[in-house]
Amino acid sequence: MIAPTRSGPSAPCGCGGHGTPSASAGSAGPGGCGCGGTACGDGVVVRPLFFAGQLLTEEDLQALGEYAAAKSRLHNRHLFGAGVVCGFEVACHPCGGGKVTVQPGHALDCCGNDVVLSCPQTLDVNAMARDLTARLQGGVDCGDPCDPPQPDAPRRSYALFVRYAETQTDPVSAFLTDEPCVATGCQPTRLREGLRFELRCHEAPKPAGDALCRIASCLGGPELLETLVSLDHVVERSKPFLLLEREPAPFSHEALDEVQKALLQAIAAWKVQPSARIFLSSIGLVAVARVLIDRYLKLPPSARTEADKDSVLFIARVLAKLAEEVFKQTPTDLLSRLEVSFSRRIVEDVQKRIEAAFPDSKHEVLWEKYPDQTIPALDERLDDTLCLLHGRLLDRLDATPGLADCALREEARALPVHCPPLDPPRTLADWLDSAQKLVAAWRRVWQDCASRALLPPCPPCDDPAVLLATLDVQSCAVQRVCNLERTIVASPVALRHWLPLDGLSRLAAALCRTDPGGLDSILPGPTFASALARLCPAAKDQADLAATLLWDLGREVFVPHPRRGDTPLAVAGDSEPAEPADAPAAALALERLEAELKKERAKSARLEKRLKALPGRKKP
Repeated sequence: MIAPTRSGPSAPCGCGGHGTPSASAGSAGPGGCGCGGTACGDGVVVRPLFFAGQLLTEEDLQALGEYAAAKSRLHNRHLFGAGVVCGFEVACHPCGGGKVTVQPGHALDCCGNDVVLSCPQTLDVNAMARDLTARLQGGVDCGDPCDPPQPDAPRRSYALFVRYAETQTDPVSAFLTDEPCVATGCQPTRLREGLRFELRCHEAPKPAGDALCRIASCLGGPELLETLVSLDHVVERSKPFLLLEREPAPFSHEALDEVQKALLQAIAAWKVQPSARIFLSSIGLVAVARVLIDRYLKLPPSARTEADKDSVLFIARVLAKLAEEVFKQTPTDLLSRLEVSFSRRIVEDVQKRIEAAFPDSKHEVLWEKYPDQTIPALDERLDDTLCLLHGRLLDRLDATPGLADCALREEARALPVHCPPLDPPRTLADWLDSAQKLVAAWRRVWQDCASRALLPPCPPCDDPAVLLATLDVQSCAVQRVCNLERTIVASPVALRHWLPLDGLSRLAAALCRTDPGGLDSILPGPTFASALARLCPAAKDQADLAATLLWDLGREVFVPHPRRGDTPLAVAGDSEPAEPADAPAAALALERLEAELKKERAKSARLEKRLKALPGRKKP
């Protein structure tokens, strides 16, 4: 449906005629070389140049107009985006039935064209729905669905769009003098911009493509993310253990005593608030104790002192306490399978070393206190998990041709991940080292993806129509209109409409009207001054002056008149109690009286000075 965009009377060759519709400006535009143009025809913009004595043709003059229009569309498309700028309110027709009214408005399509409706328009939704059905059925018109009316018809949802359109008008015959025998035709001389409305089936909105959604897509699926997060937790808790494993140092019972103290603190923290972080921190301390007990076992029996033996025995008792109060009380869903498997491996390794240190003593089984026995201990054939994650990493990099981290691709291929696994398998320390490098590579992938996701892309233009409203129709009558599913252009006019800026405008106007000589009579703002002085102690004098100005100027703008019983707000940190509501009013009256008294004293002083200056007059 074409909107009533009227033009003046035109005549072909001076005899009258009509304009012919043309293609939208989005489909016509300057051609281009290089990478080619876009769907809107604004790929390469060419600006015409002129010189004295140049023979101007219609192509030269058309190029000038096309350049200006293309630049305007380019700015609208990339600076503001598609959507409704203002107006275009869709409402039910006053007489009801299957009609709606569209108020004047301005919109921008995805090509940057201005879609303007200058007068209200009434649309027949039933006729538009009939045309829509015919289009969906391959051009077959099945007749009027409202004849006869069907009272039990289901409710249908439609979407009302507006689209930019152009019409060539005012045809004029060409002026030819050299070839009088050639048949002359008429050519249009004006391009009228208009619009047309479209009715479509209501579809669910497309998922947002903003920066947050693009960053979320960088993380991958939930299964991959959960596995990597669990592996990262294991790697982080293993770093102290790996450092001690590679450090050739002798056994020290003082270091083992520090581990005992840290484990007791972890048990106390667990009793206050159980969490996966405390559990894994405890496992990290147990891994450190594993390395220290290994060093104890490497000592010759003659070199083991009583203090060393007592320290190892005490760590065994602490581990039994940890198993009783932490492992036994841990919910099965608190940790992932990988974290539980790693924890079981560390605890059972420590159990074996304690039994090797004191083979004649009976020791409590530590891991049986954990309620879930279905998850096996982490064995040394762990390369299968790393191979899977490494393969996913390489697939992700192959699917991402443009990387900002240029060395990431080659370094990912060179990671020490063996597929298939080595035989014999690697040690736990070597596996954790490879896992640490793999997790670091995935972090670089996420960082690279998130950095590129923050760059705003040029908006695509797959559909130049602009959504105005959704309509619910039942029994050939419009039941409800929703205007809020549209995209609204965040123009300065819209921002001023949404944001409360009127108070600031009135404040600025009050600043212009305030008498500078009467600042001494303005009520100071002690609360504002004290708050600003705390933020910037060096500017206490400026804070007092700013409080004096803003308190008087903003009193009538922002601060309502106090009512009896109201209590003013206090600034956090003020030690003075809040004054009653009538105290500021009393202070205001007192200071105004003091100001009036000061003015009267100044008048008396000026009058006395003038009397002294008169000849022959004495001081009264």
